[in-house]
Amino acid sequence: DIMVKDLKTGVVTNLTNTPKGTNERWPNWSNDGKQIVYNRKDGKNNLDIWIMNADGSNPHYVAGYQGAGKYAEDCCASFTPDDKAVIFASNRLGNFNIYRYNLSRVSSRENSTYLRQLTSLRPYEGTPSVEATGTVVYRYGGNQQMYRLNPYTARITSSLITTPGQIRTPQGTPDGMGLIFGWRESSLTQLDIMMSDANGNSMVNLTNTPDYSETDPALQPIPNAKKS
Repeated sequence: DIMVKDLKTGVVTNLTNTPKGTNERWPNWSNDGKQIVYNRKDGKNNLDIWIMNADGSNPHYVAGYQGAGKYAEDCCASFTPDDKAVIFASNRLGNFNIYRYNLSRVSSRENSTYLRQLTSLRPYEGTPSVEATGTVVYRYGGNQQMYRLNPYTARITSSLITTPGQIRTPQGTPDGMGLIFGWRESSLTQLDIMMSDANGNSMVNLTNTPDYSETDPALQPIPNAKKS
């Protein structure tokens, strides 16, 4: 289930409370704070993209393969800055790639006219995250590096964000000027949380724990922060 905790009162609320056999995971808030996009899996379908209101009301299917034999995973969704589309990863064609789905209309079935495939390389392009600037950062499994693309250009091109080592779960900082991600020197070392500028330079190790692995970082926006 998807849970939310009030940090002032400590009260935990179950937003989905679905029956046994149905699982939800990977929630992400909309930029206006009014909705949550998440993954839902039940006995008939694998991971699909769903959206609900911030209080758990009006949960509804958005995108994903449905029906017998259609067990693709559609996951790791996040809203675009205008909250009019979601970016997600899917292995519906065999390997994971990045997709954009416009939220023009609620339907019980995926509308192919709202869907656009953004990447097509093997073996893996996944864990996408929408930056404050509207671009998308994601991980490519071929070289374990970060890439960036603009999901709205007529011809999609991805640019490499060069960093030493191997990358996991990148995302942009709220001000659009930096990146935070899981990182390790090689497959023989543990993962740490790193921060860099938007081009992958000036890396700072935030955890530096050689005996433990950390990944999947989340950034805390600072309320009423002054912008220079």
